[in-house]
Amino acid sequence: MDLGELHYQLGNMEQSQDMYMSALKQLLEKNNADNDNDEVNGSSIMMMMVAQCMHSLGAVHARCGEYDEAYRWYEEALKRKNDIVNSEGGASDSARCNNFELGKTYNAMAALQTMRGGMQWKEAMAMFQLAERHQLHGYIRDDNEYDDILERVTKQTVEQLTPHHVQSIVSIRFNVGKLLQQQSQYGDAVDAFRSALELARLDIERMRANDAKELDTESVSNPSPFERKNIVVELLVHIADCLSSIKSYDEAVQAYEEALGYHIFFRQWKGRDRSIESEKQQESCLPATISTTNIKLDIANATTMEAAIRSNLALALAHIGQEKLGLEHYEASLMIKRRIGGDDHIEVAHTLMGMGALYGGPMRDFATALNCFKEALYIYRHKLNDLTGADSLSGSNKFFGEDEAEEIDSKILD
Repeated sequence: MDLGELHYQLGNMEQSQDMYMSALKQLLEKNNADNDNDEVNGSSIMMMMVAQCMHSLGAVHARCGEYDEAYRWYEEALKRKNDIVNSEGGASDSARCNNFELGKTYNAMAALQTMRGGMQWKEAMAMFQLAERHQLHGYIRDDNEYDDILERVTKQTVEQLTPHHVQSIVSIRFNVGKLLQQQSQYGDAVDAFRSALELARLDIERMRANDAKELDTESVSNPSPFERKNIVVELLVHIADCLSSIKSYDEAVQAYEEALGYHIFFRQWKGRDRSIESEKQQESCLPATISTTNIKLDIANATTMEAAIRSNLALALAHIGQEKLGLEHYEASLMIKRRIGGDDHIEVAHTLMGMGALYGGPMRDFATALNCFKEALYIYRHKLNDLTGADSLSGSNKFFGEDEAEEIDSKILD
């Protein structure tokens, strides 16, 4: 099963499916043998492993876009896990583990159904909430409304959970936020993302510098320290996106800047030599505050995530009248995209369009705006040619005449 998970993480879906199917066949054979010998306890453990295999096969099919097949595997895994949970009660360690597994499948099924359109969003929301209730079984009293449960997951609760367990709950809340965002309920989506962010931060706060060694020793199913940090950045970006959608641009700028600051901090933290740092310095993996002013560009180590954040931040800054600062972030984003994807990458064109709108709008620099639009247009035409397999635009794909096209080509950046 671990080998199947490794292939899954590497993107080798066919090999992952083969590993899980082989494991499932062996587990079913052994489970039948145990039942013949009346080994009840062993059979219960084996049944859960069978359900885990089925869940993993559902994940493989979902990743391949085979949603109907994925749903069938998840449904069978859910049925078996429910049977196991209902057969035992209390708050024993085994009951907690089994409820965690049940919540994991509820979360996966709800996420799958929202993607394939087979469930009303309120039904999916109820399933997500049920997933979190099961995953917190035995850790908090489940006698209140869902919103009360969110508030009662404290630092002390997090300290009882493994990193994998915390990240699973973060994933549920993240999915809730994305579902609300899809339904244009941006205010509620921000609340859901922030509740996930609070948990993710609590998880990182308990980390130490030597936790970076976990990657060499933990099971492949556990999140790496870097993955645990990266979710903080991703959640901040989603919060900012939702705030931009409701035109709360000041708050959106703050969230984007915080996301950018954490992204750069985590990247630098990952690459630092901590052998020369004091013990006190090594203890801090999450700063109490993050600097969001004068965030310098390190082009040699910049990432596509940084480029995306800077581009979105630039647009939000333009909306609050900080055009000059917005332009600086657009230019930094453009440099990163050119370095990583090349001058004719489609993302370069997207950023040039944003810069053109900024130059031609509030900055009233029409000549520079025109150059940005021309270069973007040239890239779009070039990519369209690649898609159509034609050397030049013709027939129904001709958006403008050849004379105009040649004139535009000759004047790019003139």
